[in-house]
Amino acid sequence: IINLRASYAQETETWIDYLTSELGLTRIAIFFQDDSFGRSGLSGVRAALQKRDLRLAARGTYARNLTAVHSALFTIRRANPEAIVMVGAYRPCAEFIRLAKTLDFNDQFDPIYVNISFVGAQALANQLNDLAENVIVSQVVPLPWDSSQPLVRNYQKAMRKLDQNAEFGFVSLEGYLTGRFIGAALQQVEGQLTRESFLASIYGPDVLVVDGFELKFGEEDNQGSNLVYLTQLGSDLSFDLIKTLNVSLDDDSPKQP
Repeated sequence: IINLRASYAQETETWIDYLTSELGLTRIAIFFQDDSFGRSGLSGVRAALQKRDLRLAARGTYARNLTAVHSALFTIRRANPEAIVMVGAYRPCAEFIRLAKTLDFNDQFDPIYVNISFVGAQALANQLNDLAENVIVSQVVPLPWDSSQPLVRNYQKAMRKLDQNAEFGFVSLEGYLTGRFIGAALQQVEGQLTRESFLASIYGPDVLVVDGFELKFGEEDNQGSNLVYLTQLGSDLSFDLIKTLNVSLDDDSPKQP
């Protein structure tokens, strides 16, 4: 399986690095979907914390396709965490944040809420409305509104060509990158197009570059990008880039399912 994007384990490593190294936080809890997806996020967070001699302050779960988050909220609340990392869909994550803010999570501060790219950034923002403060979402592609980047600029042109009123977003940008990647790989095929020649063009020695966005594959490496973008949700429901990291992991780190 060919993956263009950074893995969930790389996203969780980025969260913990930012929260601990740059913000100096140590009490970190997790809220996650109780299935293989959520548990893969849990494994990534635990591994990242263990590297820093830290442990989870608390953990809370919710059942897939439900928004019953009260039990998880009160379990996590008792630990008084400084940050809550979240591995789940936008509705339950938004409900958790909304309830936490409405109930005044604690008397001293509002914790930071960090979400994985799977959450659906724009959908989460629309659910939160005016409760977006202290919400971070990790992404695996650049800001879809940053037309200073050639990839984004061409993505915007393609979107407007289809629909002048098209809304830009992370999901459609990732889809656009996937399509452009396939086109770039096909252009590098030497001779007759076969499955073998197509894969050879991907796993060859050259870096595939799509409008400045580099994708590199190799032997036992089917993941093209290690870039993770941390974004902050603003009060106007826009996203600002906090930082971009090129994240590498140890071989024994949790893999993306």
